[in-house]
Amino acid sequence: MISLAKPVRLDMKRFFLSHRSISRYRLFLNYMLIIVLSILASHCGETITLPSMLLGTWKTEAEQYEDRFIEIGKKIITFGTGEDIPNTYYIRGIDYNRLNDADEYTIMCVNAEDTEFRFIFYFENHENGLLMRLNNPRQVVWTKDTSSLLGNLY
Repeated sequence: MISLAKPVRLDMKRFFLSHRSISRYRLFLNYMLIIVLSILASHCGETITLPSMLLGTWKTEAEQYEDRFIEIGKKIITFGTGEDIPNTYYIRGIDYNRLNDADEYTIMCVNAEDTEFRFIFYFENHENGLLMRLNNPRQVVWTKDTSSLLGNLY
C-alpha cells in the first residue's frame, strides 16, 4: 500500500495571529517602548550643574549688605538676609548662558512652601579672582569667602 502524505500547507495568517505569536509580539513592543522611553527620559532631564568653583559662601563689601551672605551648594542656595533665619531654596534647575563679559547662571528654585523662584547670577573672572553679581542690583560685587569653613565643604 502506497500512501501519499498530503502536502503540509502553512497557513501564514493563522501562524502570525496565533495566541503565542501575539504574546511574543506584544512583549516585543513593550520592550521597544521601554527602550524608547528610557532614551527619551535620559535626554529630556539633562541639567547643567554648577561648576565647583562657584559653590561656597559669597560675601560683599557693600555697606548696605555687610551682614548678608549667599551660600551656593549643589542642591540648595541660601541667602543670609541679616535676620536670624536665612532664606533657603532647593535648586530644581539651572540654565547657563555665556555673555560677552560674564557667565550667566539662572537658578530655578523652590522654597519650603513650594513657591518657585528664579535667581540670576553673573560670574566673571577678574585679576583678583572670581566675581559674582546678582541680576538686581548688578552693581554690587560679591566675592567668595575663602576663610569660611562652609565655603570649603562644597
